[in-house]
Amino acid sequence: MTTREKLLANAEKTRSAIQRDVAAVRHMADLPARTMGCFERHPVAWLAGAAVAGWILAGPKTRLRTLHVIKDKEGKILRKKKQPGLAGAPLRTVKLALPVLKPALKAYATRRLMDFVRRAG
Repeated sequence: MTTREKLLANAEKTRSAIQRDVAAVRHMADLPARTMGCFERHPVAWLAGAAVAGWILAGPKTRLRTLHVIKDKEGKILRKKKQPGLAGAPLRTVKLALPVLKPALKAYATRRLMDFVRRAG
């Protein structure tokens, strides 16, 4: 084998190694495909996590408001005043923004679902 043939063989090995590494990097960078693969392998864990996150975000309504009781000197309750708690402001902001964002969120969810259906079937 001549020096030129050795160089060409070495260049071909290097080229195939680079192509293999690029394919591996592309696979690692494809986050949606990796996420779907993880969901397909562990659906119960993903659904349980979503349920827990929903429960935490919804939470009991008592977290949203603070009840202030105003009493007179004798201890009789004059009136009860409900004031929003600390979690109330961001949730009210989301509640106001949701009607505006709802069509965009529906379109995005529909598009993602259709992509998933196309890939699956």
